[in-house]
Amino acid sequence: MGKATLEFYLKEDVQKQFLMEIKLYSIDRDPRFPDGAKYSLIFLNKKTGERVLFDNHHPKGHHYHLDKMEYAYDFSDVSTLIEDFKKAIYQKFGVRL
Repeated sequence: MGKATLEFYLKEDVQKQFLMEIKLYSIDRDPRFPDGAKYSLIFLNKKTGERVLFDNHHPKGHHYHLDKMEYAYDFSDVSTLIEDFKKAIYQKFGVRL
């Protein structure tokens, strides 16, 4: 695996009920990370454990979680990833970011 460079990091409480953590890395393109991006975006209800999580760790590639369910994710770019993350949070929790 190539060297990953942290491009963006954010961790904050949202409405005193949720925890949001975003990690975005650029990484050398290789068969494990052909898009040159590595990421983990999580939005967690601290009381119930319900969550929205987008990530692309090896070997699973791009995918997202809604609570305990996991779905494939069609990654195109980081901007779209952020927008899709926000949409999933709104659909799941009714929270607009």
